Amino acid sequence: MNTAGLHGAIPVKLSSKLHKLRYLDLSMNQNLTADCSLLLSGDWRSIEYIDLATNQIYGELPASIGNFTSLVELNFFSNMIEGGIPSSIGKLCNLKTLNLADDEIIYVRFWFANGAAGNASSTLSSGQAPSYRLQDQERKSLNGT
Repeated sequence: MNTAGLHGAIPVKLSSKLHKLRYLDLSMNQNLTADCSLLLSGDWRSIEYIDLATNQIYGELPASIGNFTSLVELNFFSNMIEGGIPSSIGKLCNLKTLNLADDEIIYVRFWFANGAAGNASSTLSSGQAPSYRLQDQERKSLNGT
């Protein structure tokens, strides 16, 4: 339902009703709102792809993001995400793309599942855990390799 002109609040209990959902694309609606930490709480065990780019999602990424073990892509491009990236992001062994460009992320540091530390200025290979590199320091867009 991307570019569908949807507006209003995304129900924060969404995840409890859609625990088998694998693909969520509500990008480019521009007027959808939600508190990121509330939206991403709950049971997202099957989700592989979340694209909420170009909306009005606000707040911080919750530590529970590390429980989204099937997640391959998380796109919050051009929202109002702020704060840091939680260290639990290092548990996401399937994550290939994390896009936080045009958001207000101020600190990028995470721990891989094997305990190795990484940050946006270095690329780190660590067994099954993905490595990340900052593609564009000004826009803060991360990709897994």
